[in-house]
Amino acid sequence: MAAYISRGKSLLIGLGALCVAAGTAALLNFFLAGPRLGPWYDFLLKCRSTPPAAREILLIDAEPLIEPGDALSLILTMAELDAGGLLIQAPVLGLASGREESEADMRRRFDDEFTLLGRNIRNLFDAIRMGSIPPEESGRYVESLVELAERGKERLSSALLRRDEAGTRLLEQAAAAYGKVQRLEDARPFAGFPSLTDGDGKVRRMDPALMPGVSLNMEYDETGPVIMDKKIPLDPAGRLLFDKSLPADTVRRISLDLFREYEKTRRALAALLRGAEPRGVYSNTRPELSPVYRYEHCLSLREDFLAQPGPETRAAWVKAEAEYLAGLDEFLNGPAESALVRGYERLIATERLGETGIRRLQTLRDELIRSFAEIREQHRKLQELRGALETALPGSFCIIGPPEETRSSASLANALLTGRAIKPGFTRYILFWSILAALLVIGAVFSLSPFRALLAGTGLALLTGAVFSWSFIISGYWIDPFIPASAAFTGVLTIFFCSFIITRRGSRRFRLAYGPYVSRSCLKQLIQAGRPQPAEVIRVRAAVVAVRNGEIPALEDKGGSLAGAQAARKFRSAAAELFKRAGAVITGIEGDMVLAAFGSPLERLSLEQTKSESPYKDDPLLRSPHNPAARAAGFVADLIAENPALKSWRFGLDTGDCAFTWSVLSGYAAYGRPVVRARVLSSLASRFKARVLITGQVNERLEVPARKLSALNVRGEKEFFYELPVGS
Repeated sequence: MAAYISRGKSLLIGLGALCVAAGTAALLNFFLAGPRLGPWYDFLLKCRSTPPAAREILLIDAEPLIEPGDALSLILTMAELDAGGLLIQAPVLGLASGREESEADMRRRFDDEFTLLGRNIRNLFDAIRMGSIPPEESGRYVESLVELAERGKERLSSALLRRDEAGTRLLEQAAAAYGKVQRLEDARPFAGFPSLTDGDGKVRRMDPALMPGVSLNMEYDETGPVIMDKKIPLDPAGRLLFDKSLPADTVRRISLDLFREYEKTRRALAALLRGAEPRGVYSNTRPELSPVYRYEHCLSLREDFLAQPGPETRAAWVKAEAEYLAGLDEFLNGPAESALVRGYERLIATERLGETGIRRLQTLRDELIRSFAEIREQHRKLQELRGALETALPGSFCIIGPPEETRSSASLANALLTGRAIKPGFTRYILFWSILAALLVIGAVFSLSPFRALLAGTGLALLTGAVFSWSFIISGYWIDPFIPASAAFTGVLTIFFCSFIITRRGSRRFRLAYGPYVSRSCLKQLIQAGRPQPAEVIRVRAAVVAVRNGEIPALEDKGGSLAGAQAARKFRSAAAELFKRAGAVITGIEGDMVLAAFGSPLERLSLEQTKSESPYKDDPLLRSPHNPAARAAGFVADLIAENPALKSWRFGLDTGDCAFTWSVLSGYAAYGRPVVRARVLSSLASRFKARVLITGQVNERLEVPARKLSALNVRGEKEFFYELPVGS
């Protein structure tokens, strides 16, 4: 932790930061975990690998509105070929899922038609305006738009005039008999939420109830749906989050036109078969084996299935359809045509019918051959269409609707069938991982200084978001990276503000305590170190210099106390600045005297912070430059030599153990015998007409011994003092 902060305070700040981070995670999870996915989720989703496409899914491209006849053909064909299920994602005119047509239904149909018309008009003019359609081709698109409008009118007319006709009832009957038909708009009121879209209008999740459960063999246990022994992950609201969208070329897709063409060809073939009957095409065929009889029998069994749905009636109908097609193929590829043609040839060869009779027989023969050719052509076409449907439909889960609207349902069906879906994190897991991430980040930065903690913590918070994003890309487990990253960042901010406030208060205290007594660089190092504490008493070996200005008393005598005070202030400021610049610490100012110390705790700590080589090494040699006395004497000698104007300054020097501390009344001060002796010697300097007087302790530590002057009587003992040789 930063300076000025004790271990207890640091632990308290760390605990507080962790609590703030946990609260942030809980708050963000409450507001964002459910509804918020958004652009970052979409970006990360694109970075995931493409999920496998389920073979069972089959998309049927259709128009925004489906005709009843097309829907009937679709449902009957799927029922016959045993398709796995059908989800209708477009309005079907006439299909009410067992409900009576009401006035509200008709209004809905009008709304659908005019909405479709308005969208087409808007798309056309937007395309022209954006330049997607050249002006010379706009006429063709307008004609297409008019044609779509006419078809919409016909659909509305059909709905108004024929909504109670047998065709509508047959469509509903077919849907009920098939039993695997579900419309998205019918399921929506039971889905448990009003809309399939997120706040930005995108569909990223859906309720599994929107899929027909019988089609996907969906079962539910106490925690959610299970399909083919695959557990499907749901979010806390019971919705499934789609995985990466399936590429268009990975999902099987056919068009509703295939069903239209199949039904059209089937009816055309039946019409040709009926039309060939008067021509004697089936004269050599047993009545129960006639294609017309078999076709009518299929229709009868289909009606039985629609009236009484069940496995038995469906099996009988499907068997009859297979026999009808097999019998027709056998009939067309058998000897029937050649036998009939040979009969006509024999009659023509007798020449007993005359020219008119022969011409009539030739015409009948040609019509017979043409009938067989037409039937074969339609049969060939029917076989091709049926072959495509038999390849696509059996066991398939079909989704019909406009291509742009079936993508979400396909993604949901694929997730349910493959078990590949996004696993959303629940509240307890989001909180656990967010708090754990915040704890790691806080533990990494809380021992740093405030701004370093902020810088490093911001980087680690961003890294936390990146880690959770990468985890989502790899595993598909979704925890919004914003939540743990924000939790970690708020914890870092808490540490920053708390430590900044404490550090700010501590640095302010240091400025007030030490600022007047040390240089700016020294003060900066002390603030960064956060020690020594102002009230702390430290004992070290130091050299004390007392300097007096001998002119001040004379100025007081001549100019009075005001002149003396002004001279004293100027002298103190100059002396203090010189000593602080040399690294010394000012330890007292009294009248015309300034006290400075070399080797004080503040100076030593400043040198340690700058990692420079300290001049105050513990050197056993007395005469060494690595001691405070030698440094003080050298500085004073150089000061006198370089500043001749300071001839009125008198210095006293002593060295020894001193105690240093700070108080409100005295400021930063030094205590000990060296302080007293330095003061006394600075007073005696004028009497002995010397510039610098030093004690024997200082003299012993100088390489060039000084001149002995006299002695002081201290406690009955004589202590000699010396004059330091300096310039005049």
